[in-house]
Amino acid sequence: MTLGYDRTLPNGTIVAVPKTPRKAPRIRFRHNIAVAVAGLCGVVAAIPLAGARVYLLPILLIPSLIMVWGWRAGVDVDADGLTVRALLGSRTFPWRDVTGFAAEGRRVVMLLDGDRAVRLPAVSADDVPAMLKAGGQALSVLDSEDRLEAEDSEPPDAPSR
Repeated sequence: MTLGYDRTLPNGTIVAVPKTPRKAPRIRFRHNIAVAVAGLCGVVAAIPLAGARVYLLPILLIPSLIMVWGWRAGVDVDADGLTVRALLGSRTFPWRDVTGFAAEGRRVVMLLDGDRAVRLPAVSADDVPAMLKAGGQALSVLDSEDRLEAEDSEPPDAPSR
């Protein structure tokens, strides 16, 4: 236990107050709230139609699922790893399993051990440095020339073609 500071009580007794370690900040990446609001508007708009006939009640499911997905889907990042949240479930990936990140258009894909890849919902390429900082990870960037050189170079003892 780390002692933070001494505190003197009104009766003159000095008490050592333990310093509580601060937990690393958790960053949450979510879709714009407009997605959930659009789902809510869809639910409200579908109520009169669904209330007209019983067999039309399943129409409420689609905007309800959009609303829940827009509210829940995203990525939580902390010092332990990344938690990818979807409509119905979530999965946590520790940092030791993450080998890198790749941008595919406006989306970001997390590369894992074993040539696996997981798309990160609600994370753009601009968010990657903040995500790494929250996880306490170092940022190293490979530009296209470095990648080409790494792919084209052969080990010195390899036979030439």
